Amino acid sequence: MGEQTAVVQRREVSPVELLFDLAYVLAMIQLTHHLVGHLGWRAGAETAVMLVAVYSVWTFTSFHLTLRDVERRSTRAVTIVVMGLALVMNGAIGVAFEEGGWLFVIPLVLAGAVPSAISAVREQQSFFRSHSRNMLVWVAASAPFWLVGAAMEPEVRLWWWIAAATIDVAGVFSAHPVPRHVLEPTAVDYDAPHMFERMRLFLLILLGETILGIGGAIADAGPEPVVVAGVLGAFVAVVCLWYSYFGGAEDLVVAEARGTRDPIGTVHRGIVVLLFVMAGLILLAAGADLVVAHVEDEHAGVDGALLLIGPAVFLAAQAAYVIGAGMTRWRVRIVGAMLLVAGSAVAPSLPPLAAVALLDLILVPIVVGANWRDAGEPTRAGGDS
Repeated sequence: MGEQTAVVQRREVSPVELLFDLAYVLAMIQLTHHLVGHLGWRAGAETAVMLVAVYSVWTFTSFHLTLRDVERRSTRAVTIVVMGLALVMNGAIGVAFEEGGWLFVIPLVLAGAVPSAISAVREQQSFFRSHSRNMLVWVAASAPFWLVGAAMEPEVRLWWWIAAATIDVAGVFSAHPVPRHVLEPTAVDYDAPHMFERMRLFLLILLGETILGIGGAIADAGPEPVVVAGVLGAFVAVVCLWYSYFGGAEDLVVAEARGTRDPIGTVHRGIVVLLFVMAGLILLAAGADLVVAHVEDEHAGVDGALLLIGPAVFLAAQAAYVIGAGMTRWRVRIVGAMLLVAGSAVAPSLPPLAAVALLDLILVPIVVGANWRDAGEPTRAGGDS
């Protein structure tokens, strides 16, 4: 494989990559609305299943765009085709467990199978060609469950799709291995800084959509002072989550991406973490939407619990990446996540605005403390306290 390994030229994120990412604003909106509109354990499972499906398309496409020259017309054409499929799939999230099962599943399967099949046959780079063939095996394993589930009644569909999503998330977490076809990712000159920039911009898009969704609550619930107070409190929480990464942790991540000897392994760890970051933002957006909508209720109820669980997942995912990378200063994020989980047990009995205030009282000092400790620290463990 060594003689076929192409040297990847370091490049900026291209306009077509940004355009592709913007299609996922719709996914965030739809997933949040689905959870809010059908609040309960079943809705949570449905939202998680669809999140895995949506994210698997984004991560596979983004990973391979970084391997290839996106300025090639064939690469751009495939990207635009997948973007169109993703747009239909994301648009069907709201009806996927009703009459729109096929509208969700067919684009999902095609988005995984078609690019993989083309690359498995035509790609000259051996690692990319082999990984595409592996991906086809995983698509073939999950596709029957997606397709059969779409043919079933909505009550049964969830169980088929849980099986399919389990296969897909196992593929993402394990990097799609196939027995007797072991790949050597360390032999590939993979542009890790470029992929981390993709994930950075994707995170900004997700945070921006969360802010827009929270701000939209004013239009839905009215401009009463309590509504505005709830929206501003939720906005402070989103700013804290933004600052928890962009206020200091980003420099550590970028330094590792530039210096790593295992660029694909480093990127893979970031891809796994970003799935949980996205889940945390969906939970926060849903909780904020519900709390603001019921801001005059006596108790926040499950809405308040969601409000704090979302940021807890976000911070725990950050801490997991920092630990996996051997970086310093992860403990304050774990403490923050634990405090938020504890707060989520208390929040349901509090008035809605008090639940928002509790969220901010935990997040602000934790995030400020985390980034104060990150500043000027080395990227490897050894100085943590």
